[in-house]
Amino acid sequence: RSRFGSMAGPRPKQLLVEGTDDLYAVVGLMEHHVVWHRLTDRAPVFIEPAGSVDELLDATYLSTKFKESGLDILGIMIDADDRPASRWKSFRSLCHHVAPNLPAELPADGVIVDCPTGLRLGFWLMPDCRSDGMLETFLRHLVPISKEPLWELAQKSLQDATTLGAPFREAHTHKASIHTWLAWQDPPGERLGIALTKKILDPHASTAAPFVRWFKELYRLGGTGI
Repeated sequence: RSRFGSMAGPRPKQLLVEGTDDLYAVVGLMEHHVVWHRLTDRAPVFIEPAGSVDELLDATYLSTKFKESGLDILGIMIDADDRPASRWKSFRSLCHHVAPNLPAELPADGVIVDCPTGLRLGFWLMPDCRSDGMLETFLRHLVPISKEPLWELAQKSLQDATTLGAPFREAHTHKASIHTWLAWQDPPGERLGIALTKKILDPHASTAAPFVRWFKELYRLGGTGI
């Protein structure tokens, strides 16, 4: 059984994300803040990975999702990459017919609107609804303060690796950074979601609070997790 949501039947609360890393990272973080049952039919939110940002921000995909039977609350979480304003503009344009009350600019604490159709719609742009970056940029700020010296060493190692011809693209520097740091933990190389579950990354870091507040408010969730 999966931890992230029911695989059959009505799914009144859903979150759309780009990929499975995003899915498990959200679960790993939020299970520390809300009751997140491990049984699929009792998970509070069904999380669906679309496959990529292009697939998620596809007009047909979103239009079909908006019409899904039994859907009450829909959240959408994507990476800003190097174009936060453009990503918000694209999303706003795609959703205007469903949510004409979306603001012109994306607020720093994310968007939650109640649509005329009755759907509750939310949007979060990783890492902080403002900056360039991605999920891994957000997670970098969950590195415990006591582990910052090791983080700095990981950055130096990345610079050295680049000098030696490491082929990762500049756009993936934040991914390379967090995975290099995780490779030096015990056990080495945990997945992002498991690193949050085990508190290798700090799920209670102050920088996580805005996303946690947005998630809980959007889905009307209370209580505490593990």
